[in-house]
Amino acid sequence: MTNPIANTAYVRLTNEDKQHCVTLSTRGGSSQRYPWTDPSYDVGDSFFKAMSKEELDADKGRPGVPSTVREHGINWTTKRIYRRNVKQYGYQVTRVA
Repeated sequence: MTNPIANTAYVRLTNEDKQHCVTLSTRGGSSQRYPWTDPSYDVGDSFFKAMSKEELDADKGRPGVPSTVREHGINWTTKRIYRRNVKQYGYQVTRVA
């Protein structure tokens, strides 16, 4: 059976998923392939972009909020995490405004 998560660019994180995430940095750049303006994402909602450990260590592929989104008052934070429940490294992106 194939992993459905492996075929998507990002995965919406539930509150339970966020409890299994371990931050790897406190740092907080990409095209409009992420749900930056998706109206179903409220403040506090997150999505996850899976990456390899090597890509994270090289700080490659970090999702970046487009300036046009920030101009509309929609703000997101990005942090490197490890999701213990699915054993994946990646970026957790959380809407903060």
